[in-house]
Amino acid sequence: MGEQTGEANRISMLYRKRGCMLKKCEKCQLHQHATQMVNGRGGNHAKVMLIGEAPGYEEDLQGTAFVGKAGQLLNHVLDKLGVGPDDVFITNCLRCRPPENKLPSPKVVLEMFSCCEPYLQKEIHKVKPKVIVLMGSIPLYVIGHKVHVTQHEGTVLPVTYMNIPLVASYHPAFVLRQPSKEVCLARALYTAFDMVGIHPIPKPSDTFFDYDKEDVI
Repeated sequence: MGEQTGEANRISMLYRKRGCMLKKCEKCQLHQHATQMVNGRGGNHAKVMLIGEAPGYEEDLQGTAFVGKAGQLLNHVLDKLGVGPDDVFITNCLRCRPPENKLPSPKVVLEMFSCCEPYLQKEIHKVKPKVIVLMGSIPLYVIGHKVHVTQHEGTVLPVTYMNIPLVASYHPAFVLRQPSKEVCLARALYTAFDMVGIHPIPKPSDTFFDYDKEDVI
């Protein structure tokens, strides 16, 4: 056999180091292009759960949600709000990375979510969050049954999921393209934490996120 490509070698080294097998799911077509299924991260008893859309490049490699640049921005916003890592659980509604990070039509996405939903519900049963933030148009559509994030971001939706209140927000990846929306993401997160009795005290920090740094999200 020929030598492994740099990408394949990186994946092999990653999993030899972790000493684990790739987690695969073949319930929908997304698995055909994904390295593995991606699960959430954060506090096991967090009162707030953040649900994004689908894994990106780094998430696909590492098997953990929001570890790419969008995740770095999200960590930055949470840190500026003074929120600790155990106060939040971060996950996605879809478990496998779409080809080139491009999702199909809403109808197909809804079908894919029906396959991924048991994994999400398992995380919810384990963590037992008191409020859920839907980050981006996909979770807003498949979970909140709403469209147009701009019309709902920062608000508490009139529906619940598993009897849990829902707050809509922009996705961090969108904020990477529109840095002026960072304050909107921060306000939505603040709303969610305030609802569960965690009153964030924003840090008086001069640290700004490096939006110009090239990275894969």
